Amino acid sequence: MKKIVLTLGVVLFSIVVVKAQNIRWGVRGGLNFSKVKVVKENHSYSYKGRDYDYDHNNYGRKVKEWYVTKGKKGFYIGGFIEFPFSKMNEKFIGEVGLNYSTVGGVIPREKGTIIEELITLPILLKYEVAKNAYIKGGASLSYLLSFGIKKDGKVDEPDLEEIVLEFSIPIGVEYNLYNGIFFNLDYNLGFGLFSLDGEEGDFGKLNLTMKNRVFQLGLGYKF
Repeated sequence: MKKIVLTLGVVLFSIVVVKAQNIRWGVRGGLNFSKVKVVKENHSYSYKGRDYDYDHNNYGRKVKEWYVTKGKKGFYIGGFIEFPFSKMNEKFIGEVGLNYSTVGGVIPREKGTIIEELITLPILLKYEVAKNAYIKGGASLSYLLSFGIKKDGKVDEPDLEEIVLEFSIPIGVEYNLYNGIFFNLDYNLGFGLFSLDGEEGDFGKLNLTMKNRVFQLGLGYKF
């Protein structure tokens, strides 16, 4: 299944290459500054001051709690193509990319560090607001390659037997130099990555849902 998802991404990327005209290629990379919003669900514990919802199925209380981790540094690297989006207005440019990215966050109260590896497929629309300066936005689909929680120098990395995806909204700005080099600053707002069942002793017996929040500062080159 993992190979199927990666193949579909490559096929979509290839279709855009074939269909589009006046294509420009590029590569980019940079730093990630990420946090993770963690939503916890626990059917057996109580947390003072938290919101409680009655769970009729289990005849007990279902506890919902959320927090945002502290920041973690990572990196991303990838390639992209861009092409004229509208013949009527040359200021609009389309972009499709494929990136490898490392994100995560530091869990409060020294419970460890969330580590994620992602393959992302961003589809963007850019608009030139000034000479060589663009604002951009769009949609992105990420595929989770690996997930782990690092604590005391050891990484607990559960097996990912199912396809794990996240949909996010990327927005950002870009400035192009005349020699093909460009700079970009982006923000990705994730809408829920995946759910994992925790084990006793780690987080209690509960369910974790992850939502990534990522700032990206990058440098690239267009051929």
